[in-house]
Amino acid sequence: MRTASVTTSLSRKAGGLFDSMQRLDQCLAEIPDMAVSMLGTQDEFTSGDLAAWAPVTAYHFRVLGPTDFGYAPALCRKLLAQSHAQLPFDQRQAGHVIPAVNPRPASQSSLERISVFR
Repeated sequence: MRTASVTTSLSRKAGGLFDSMQRLDQCLAEIPDMAVSMLGTQDEFTSGDLAAWAPVTAYHFRVLGPTDFGYAPALCRKLLAQSHAQLPFDQRQAGHVIPAVNPRPASQSSLERISVFR
């Protein structure tokens, strides 16, 4: 099974979300046959904090334009190119996404659907 989380920052700049999302994804990665990835924008602390995500695969993307807008089209392309069980988007989390796991039924094809909640 594959799951992904998306956040505005993969570094300590995210504050408490850095620790909580990091640990949540690391715990998910301990589940057998679970592939966990984290996608976020890069900032001045990203390169120094990426190692802390292990064993989770963390992808970071450059922001185009004002940093506050967080416009990272490469992040969107990567997310859509990957196949994940479920990707809930919660706008109340100020741009942060809480991961959820939705097991794929055995009858479903190898192309998993991406579910987006607004």
